[in-house]
Amino acid sequence: MQQLAATIREGWPDLKSQVSANLAPYWNFCEQLTLEEDLIFKNDKVIIPASLTKLMLTKVHQSHQGIEKTKRLARGIMFWPNMSAQITDMVSRCPICSANQNKNRKEPMIPHEFPLRPWQKVGSDLFEIGTEQYMVLVDYYSNFIEVNKLASTKSSAVITCCKQQFSQYGIPDELITDNGPQFTSAEFRQFTKDYGIKHTCVQRHHRCTPSPMAEQKKQFR
Repeated sequence: MQQLAATIREGWPDLKSQVSANLAPYWNFCEQLTLEEDLIFKNDKVIIPASLTKLMLTKVHQSHQGIEKTKRLARGIMFWPNMSAQITDMVSRCPICSANQNKNRKEPMIPHEFPLRPWQKVGSDLFEIGTEQYMVLVDYYSNFIEVNKLASTKSSAVITCCKQQFSQYGIPDELITDNGPQFTSAEFRQFTKDYGIKHTCVQRHHRCTPSPMAEQKKQFR
């Protein structure tokens, strides 16, 4: 990823033959790649380093939604070369997904009412890349994504980040998070109370990074 970031900063060669083998998969869409702080984006999708792709596969697969819905979830927030093929391989080998498909079950997810306006309902989750911690906020109405680096994963740092985003986009009616300690602390509960925000926590085994979910924008991580 460091080499990719450096190439984005310095500019791509004129010919694909001049690109190193590990950067060749990015050549066809190199003009769509941008660098923001320590994150690389393909348009609005964050590029996942190879060291984290297994973790991300696990996250998008945890609700066993089947191949197409899992792809849709992943494509809404992230990208890496061969991501779709890896999802297909993983889900096709999963006995739970196969059983769900055979029984025509709906995906095990927590339903949410679709918001009526932008920034009425947002979801938040934390993730790390290397040693850096980040918080993602997603507007459930538009699927607009904001990613911000955190000074720490303490409630105070998360609250500061939320305040910055709310000052820019407005205070949401509802904030959906997992039940991590930074979101369940007395400090965070007081923050949401002071701001008049309905705070909805979902259990970690139901958690998905807030994002465009199955059933189109109804469900982060």
